Amino acid sequence: MSQVYEIKDAVAIRDTLKTTRGTDGKAFFGRPISRPSGITYFFQSANDYAYVEGNQYVWYGTFTGGSTPTNNTFNSWRYFLANLPAAASSLRILGTNDTNGKTLTTNVSTFVQRMKAGTSYNTINGLDTWYVLTGCTVGSPVPSNSPLYGTTSGEPVFISINLNGCTCGSGYMIRPHIQNANWGGINSAVCSGPTQYMSCIITV
Repeated sequence: MSQVYEIKDAVAIRDTLKTTRGTDGKAFFGRPISRPSGITYFFQSANDYAYVEGNQYVWYGTFTGGSTPTNNTFNSWRYFLANLPAAASSLRILGTNDTNGKTLTTNVSTFVQRMKAGTSYNTINGLDTWYVLTGCTVGSPVPSNSPLYGTTSGEPVFISINLNGCTCGSGYMIRPHIQNANWGGINSAVCSGPTQYMSCIITV
């Protein structure tokens, strides 16, 4: 059985593993020294990645307060969206400021399908409303209807809880394709938020 660190532990071990390289020479962190088997990477860089292992699809991105997301962060989200499954049982988002995160268990397959398609959607899960939203690429050199966003429609996608639209506020939002410092946050300001990692884990 392959060994994988919990995503919530990735930041804690990053400093000791950030220069580690796998057998293919690519750098990674948040992983055992011996690269585990059974993982298919859709995208991998030193600080951002998207992969599937077993029944889990995982995206992990790092963000610096006051800075535009890097190309690696942009592309990790792109390839994550492009490779999402057709059906899922849960979707969890978490990060530096909430390592347990929040989990969607209602209409998950439809939610994930809309993420991949690049079309808007919302569903109520307990006391929260979860959103799949499109657009909101202020300052982006990439136009709408572009394959660079990884969605079927070519529209950029972001997801949020209780925050509807291209807006600011405080809470939970993952918005890597916006080309400014308002890339979202987990349990934090979603515009000009603090430096943090964010992750999305989908279980089929």
